[in-house]
Amino acid sequence: MRSEPRELSRIALAVALRTGGRVLSVEAADAGRSFHAARLRRRGGEFEILAHALLPLLALAEARGDGDMTLAFRDLQGVEPTGWTPYRLLSADELGTPIDRADLGELSAGELEQIRYWGPGTVGEVLFNFWD
Repeated sequence: MRSEPRELSRIALAVALRTGGRVLSVEAADAGRSFHAARLRRRGGEFEILAHALLPLLALAEARGDGDMTLAFRDLQGVEPTGWTPYRLLSADELGTPIDRADLGELSAGELEQIRYWGPGTVGEVLFNFWD
């Protein structure tokens, strides 16, 4: 299932309405990034909802600065996946799983080669990356 930026926009708007926040931007995945990103602001600061471009997976992360390619995955109170079907929100613990403890059996030879080349340290760095 390929995800679409408009689906992420829908999810981001629902989160903003539930939390008293607002959607600041939604960016589509591109040739150098494996995910769409929605930036939101609510009391307590800004954060991002990330949607994998090819899989029905979501993550929450601290807001990045311009040009920042580092993702700090977070679990945020009040941001629960209500009405996000068919998407699954991954926890910060799941995303922080070391790559050497992850089951990579479903990946293709090309995907495994990319992992060897780029050297990600965690499952989150494999799924939400800037090297696709």
